[in-house]
Amino acid sequence: MTVVTRSARMCGFAIVAASFAVAIVESGVVFRADNVLPGWDKAIHALCAFGIVLALAPTRDRRRLGALAAIAIGLGWEVAQFWIDPYQGHTVALYAVDTVTDLTADVIGALAAAVPPTRTAAPRPSVSATPR
Repeated sequence: MTVVTRSARMCGFAIVAASFAVAIVESGVVFRADNVLPGWDKAIHALCAFGIVLALAPTRDRRRLGALAAIAIGLGWEVAQFWIDPYQGHTVALYAVDTVTDLTADVIGALAAAVPPTRTAAPRPSVSATPR
């Protein structure tokens, strides 16, 4: 069980690190992908929330708590961005729409990690009518 927990946690940290690296590069520092690729910012938010859930709650029984933490971290990020946005020249209306869609992407990414995919049950072995 430790191996599964460690690999899920390391995968989560890797996803978060990659998300932040891509976000820094694309956010206007180098490529300005936000202006070229619609939805790029939302994909980064969802992927980062997914990674945060895996990093904070690598076992399935704790993923709901990890999802709440990821959503809270996303909300904290948006509050911090609120203080930065006026210096970037964004209007209040543009910022409000961006915040709502960013938080929606955070929730989608966190829920995708928290709710495990459903698995079909393995076929039941046939039982013979004759006793052994």
